[in-house]
Amino acid sequence: ISGDQTQHLLWRLTHGELSREMMHDPGLVSVVLIGTNNLGRGHSIDETVTGILKVVRMMLEQTHGRVLLNALLPRGDAQKRPRGTSVVTERPNGRTTRSFIPVLQNANRLINESLWTERGLGSMHPGRVRFVDCSAPYVANLSDLGAEVRLDLMTDQLHPNAAGHALWAQCLTKVLQRMQIQG
Repeated sequence: ISGDQTQHLLWRLTHGELSREMMHDPGLVSVVLIGTNNLGRGHSIDETVTGILKVVRMMLEQTHGRVLLNALLPRGDAQKRPRGTSVVTERPNGRTTRSFIPVLQNANRLINESLWTERGLGSMHPGRVRFVDCSAPYVANLSDLGAEVRLDLMTDQLHPNAAGHALWAQCLTKVLQRMQIQG
């Protein structure tokens, strides 16, 4: 859904998005990727991570299935974001630039760490939640004319194109197969 944010997904989940069959299917695996639009609209990392974890918690509490939580994919559209968006980063050469990459890396680190704390969702729901980071293929080599994401995979610097989706599917398939084996 274009522009979807964590609060929008939470609303849908509380207003009937999940069918009765889905809620009672122990074989259900929900693949979740949400939060980049929160950051793009100026939400803080903490607000975004909290929203993502609320989505996962709701999925785990409302279903008997499992959740495969995706790390936020890289995005290279920081130059298009409003000035109030906290995406200013210092490069090794001392120059500052507008970049989402450090923000996304920090958010992904916090999400993953939060899942596995003593009271984290991974600890409270053993075997029912996995975190996967499929972002590596999308990150541009720093020598690629200043682009932060590979434009051959994310033409608009935000959404994977067909080739980008194929790489994402390969990454997800490996994890989903392991999840199926582990039952």
